[in-house]
Amino acid sequence: MNISNQTFPYENYIVVSKRISHLGFCSTSFFCTILIIIIVKFSNKNVGSYKYLMIIFSVLGTLFSIVEGILCPNEHSYTASWLLFITERPFGLSPDSLTLFLVLYAVLYAATICMLSVQFVYRYCAIFHQFGLKYFEGWRMLSIAVYCSGCGILWGGSMYLFSQVDDYAKAYLRGEMSIKYGINIDNLVAFTLVAYDKDGHFSFRWWNSIANFILCIIMFAQYAIMMFCAVVMYRKMEENMKMMSESLRRVHRQFFRTLVIQIIAPSIFLFSPLTFILYHPFLNYAISFPSGMFLCAISLFPAIDAIVILTIVREYRNAVKKIFRYACCRRKQNEVKTSITYASTTLTTSTAQ
Repeated sequence: MNISNQTFPYENYIVVSKRISHLGFCSTSFFCTILIIIIVKFSNKNVGSYKYLMIIFSVLGTLFSIVEGILCPNEHSYTASWLLFITERPFGLSPDSLTLFLVLYAVLYAATICMLSVQFVYRYCAIFHQFGLKYFEGWRMLSIAVYCSGCGILWGGSMYLFSQVDDYAKAYLRGEMSIKYGINIDNLVAFTLVAYDKDGHFSFRWWNSIANFILCIIMFAQYAIMMFCAVVMYRKMEENMKMMSESLRRVHRQFFRTLVIQIIAPSIFLFSPLTFILYHPFLNYAISFPSGMFLCAISLFPAIDAIVILTIVREYRNAVKKIFRYACCRRKQNEVKTSITYASTTLTTSTAQ
């Protein structure tokens, strides 16, 4: 898709973004698979329905990283606009099919952050409003699926309806993409926002901005839920756990520490990059920035989340140690068997001679 053989300033960032996407896919698939296996095999009864929420979150995170690893989407931020685009045609898919995959990418992102906020609500209910735990059991868990999928569909659908690359957006970004990446915007599968029209004065492009507003509402609603639950748990958790058994208090403390890190990590990997991407066009500040690297780093979050849980929760940490010791013992046994077999073969050969 390069329009000449010259070197373009941001061309290498596409390669970097692709490698980050592939790293996210590999690490997330590995650690989330381990986490799911350990949750199924080693969770005690004190964990309750929370184990199902962790499994669902891990599955969503893995699906998200798979889609990102296939598409390797890139993002470019330019003055009053952002452009989410794909430079390749994986599996020879048509542009229409790739557009739907890009919508699926957005749906899975939204569903993942919604599932994260649901985990905070569960821990909040488990400590302060245990009657609310009934909504996390049996058929009532369908409400969680409806909530996460509904937000995801609203997120992806709004991008599909309101963030299409129209003629004005092409004219606005054509020179920038050609100079910085050597890419013809007419050939891209992409979504975009151009916040203002340049018609002698700046007029707001309301239709194109609707998706941005919807995305911001969904994203900050989840963040507000997580912050509220975390702050209340931090201030009142010890007092409300006095009547609980020691083992149950230990479980709640471990998962609270996990949730604290789950506030910090998504702030860095999920919310901060997207906040910058979504809001800077409205400032109309003259910038040209290859923000795709930060967008692709989102796929690393599920792996980091899995590592945090496996490290902090004692039952899971001990399970990892058992699996590691078992693997080491099996390896040593195989090495001993190989040595014995080799020695026997050598002895037989020497005797025959």
